[in-house]
Amino acid sequence: MNPKLLHAHPVAAPEVAEPPCVDVYAWRALETRSGSVHLVMLREGGVVRNTSAVAAVDPGLRTVTTSSNRRYQMCLPPEDEELAKAILLANAVRIGLGGAHDVSERLWAQLTAQPPGDGVR
Repeated sequence: MNPKLLHAHPVAAPEVAEPPCVDVYAWRALETRSGSVHLVMLREGGVVRNTSAVAAVDPGLRTVTTSSNRRYQMCLPPEDEELAKAILLANAVRIGLGGAHDVSERLWAQLTAQPPGDGVR
């Protein structure tokens, strides 16, 4: 054993910065045949983005965290304007999610669910 290693000073690793949370206003959620859920979003300037699989949902913060550890703040209900919705779903087909089922309303219900005891009395 190398005696120099015995006298090494432990150094704490630097803290990992939490990824920024992206505000999302126009979106739909699609569930694949394998059960993974992906977001397709219409971003500023008409750019369409899609996410890796949703890994966690936080109803208290109304956020979604994906398997790539990106966080999204769901600011509005799922997009229901026909043209925007068509653009989002067309992009889903383009990226290979054509057979996926739209679960946007289910995800929104989960995001906006009130915990027991927090309802109006």
